[in-house]
Amino acid sequence: MHRRRILQRGVAAWWSALLLAFVLTATACGGGDDAGTEAPPPESPGESTTTTSEPTTTTTTSEPTATTTTSEPTATTGASTIDEGTSTTSTTVAVEATPSSSESSDRPGDEEQTVMDAWAVVFDSSLDISAKLNHLDGAASLEASNAAYAAAGERMGGISLEPTAAEVDGDSATVTYNVLFGATVAYEDLSGTLQRVDGSWVVSRESYCGFLASARTRCQ
Repeated sequence: MHRRRILQRGVAAWWSALLLAFVLTATACGGGDDAGTEAPPPESPGESTTTTSEPTTTTTTSEPTATTTTSEPTATTGASTIDEGTSTTSTTVAVEATPSSSESSDRPGDEEQTVMDAWAVVFDSSLDISAKLNHLDGAASLEASNAAYAAAGERMGGISLEPTAAEVDGDSATVTYNVLFGATVAYEDLSGTLQRVDGSWVVSRESYCGFLASARTRCQ
């Protein structure tokens, strides 16, 4: 009995020594790991640091830019060139000259022009009587007078009556004219009359002989 107790105590002491050795070995291993690992710095109480990185989406939208180049034609005489950036437009516009209202009113109409032409033919000293038959009353009987008028005209370098205007009133017409000796205007703004006979404008014998008298030529 006494020996059994001693044996039991020995076994207990042996287990105690073995347990102590195991504890010391475990402690030594744990201490080594702690020495090789650096503990993170302590955080300040109450402070919480959160770093959140959200992806950033960048959208680039390129809308087409509409560039419109408009060229209006400019009424010009000749050629007009428009240079806008890279667009070049060449426009040629022909402009017809339009007479002003004053010019249109001064220009004689067809009937007025016919009256003026008849007057000029009758009193042209260089023309034979045959050219005056349709516009001179009794022209056949005034052939000698017309020849004398032609001779007087030669001494003056030629006599002519230049109409500047005419007014028609039914079968009557009034002519405004200048008297020329050669190319020189001797008298201005004189007036005479004509009558429409069978569709032709005719100068009366009286008017014709009256003018010849002023040129020192008498009707025969």
